[in-house]
Amino acid sequence: MKKPKTYKINDTTYCMIDGLNRASIYLLTGKEKALLIDTGNGDTDLKAKVEELTDLPVIVVNTHGHFDHTRGNYLFGEAYISNKEAETLSRHNDPDWVVRLMTGELPKWARILFLRKLRKSTVYKPWKALPLPEEGYFELGDRRIAFFETPGHTQGSISLMDKENRILFTGDTTCSGVLLNLEESADVETFRDTLIKILQAAEENNVDTIYTGHTDSISNQEFLRRFIAHCNDLLNSRVPEEVLKSGISKQGNTTLKFKPDMIRKK
Repeated sequence: MKKPKTYKINDTTYCMIDGLNRASIYLLTGKEKALLIDTGNGDTDLKAKVEELTDLPVIVVNTHGHFDHTRGNYLFGEAYISNKEAETLSRHNDPDWVVRLMTGELPKWARILFLRKLRKSTVYKPWKALPLPEEGYFELGDRRIAFFETPGHTQGSISLMDKENRILFTGDTTCSGVLLNLEESADVETFRDTLIKILQAAEENNVDTIYTGHTDSISNQEFLRRFIAHCNDLLNSRVPEEVLKSGISKQGNTTLKFKPDMIRKK
């Protein structure tokens, strides 16, 4: 396997990119340990790349349980993840389920073309899921990375805060296009409240660049404010009725796919 494409955020923080969907993986190093946030689709030799970047012991944590953020966990043997992600993780470790998910909307010729490759790449390789630390942070030695719950895209999603370096990592919670239409997703009101929570954390810690689960979607405080307004428009029916029925709402550079029967109106 090829090593993932990598770029440096700063001297102790790297982003690695994995898979056709350009899943983002982040490596944070301290004096004593390193923290790997998500492990991508498992399509690249992530461990070899991490070993090039650091010789420190590596802790792995997943922002949520989807396969494009957890498939490389087996390379490290274990990973921390919210216990609220157990059911989601189980589905996303089922090769047949992943294949159906990935090919369901493709035309027949494309399904045939990609089926063999998909089955090979989605074979489950075991690893141990660890509960998130009760203290609410990972200590790397002179660098403490706090985490907090951010339900939306999934019920057990978390975000991580590097206060000293003023960096937030939010997984798929604050991408420009957010999926709330999944079995494991929260409703729009819960997601709106999560965005407010993330914005408050960003304001309190003077964070303006927020790294997400896919490299084409780096957000900031103003983006969060626009997305909050987007959610409020949905919750208060300030959008066309056909949008509420369709489950797809687009405003500016934000897109939200939601379950129409899960909108709670104020």
